[in-house]
Amino acid sequence: MWTNLYEQYTVVQKPGGYAIGERKETVGVQYYTHRELKGYTSYTFDETTGKFAAAGEYKTFKVYTESGDDYTVYTYFNTYLMGTRAVSVEDYIQYYNITVYRKEKPTVTGPGELVRRFAAEAGAWPSDGILDGYWYRCVREFDHPFLLYAQKDGLRREVRSACVRVPEGLRELFCGAEARTEK
Repeated sequence: MWTNLYEQYTVVQKPGGYAIGERKETVGVQYYTHRELKGYTSYTFDETTGKFAAAGEYKTFKVYTESGDDYTVYTYFNTYLMGTRAVSVEDYIQYYNITVYRKEKPTVTGPGELVRRFAAEAGAWPSDGILDGYWYRCVREFDHPFLLYAQKDGLRREVRSACVRVPEGLRELFCGAEARTEK
């Protein structure tokens, strides 16, 4: 019989947070003379709050016709992102409006508060998952039979099974061990 150390937790539903969602690029205006394009060159996204923020440097680009330039800047940051892309095409500059949306990630089921730590036969509980309304996680696997020895009245007793004293001062756990007395 192999023994593993498990932890039992309550099960909680946690918000999944946010991710960058759909990016839309729509045709805007056309200009036949050079123009300036101002904004931030990059952005960041916080997966917890779902908000975009400016990143990179704030720049002013001079976009000329017939230059082959292709610039993108971002100018509005909140729960969605807005920007502009300018592309030089032969004798005009084509502007595109960019909008990047966020999307919600699905709710995540996971471990909540620790209920107890215990030792049990390997495979008796999930190594990381739900059973009977609790989340279980195997925190230590032993590659040999788990044997403990206890001294009482000068006799050494070998304790076999899942009844152990967990390291780091945790309380003794009960599981119906069989003990063998040695002289």
